[in-house]
Amino acid sequence: MATVHARAGIPTTVLIQSDDAQGCIRAFTVPDLDIQQILPATGQTRVEIGTLHPGTLAYACGMGMYTGTITAS
Repeated sequence: MATVHARAGIPTTVLIQSDDAQGCIRAFTVPDLDIQQILPATGQTRVEIGTLHPGTLAYACGMGMYTGTITAS
C-alpha cells in the first residue's frame, strides 16, 4: 500500500506515471470521490481530485488488488 500526501484546502492533482501497465492496474479509482480514470499503458496521466478536506482517502486499481491512500493535512 502506498501513501500519497497532499495539502488540504487547495485544488489537488495526482500525477500518475505508467510504465508498461497491463490489466486492472490501468484503472485508477477513488471510490469516495467517484473518480475512475483509465491510464495509458505507458505515460503520465493527471487526475484532478479537487479540493481535499483533512483526512484520508483510499484509491485502488479497477479490481481493488492494488491499493493506497491519499492523506490530506
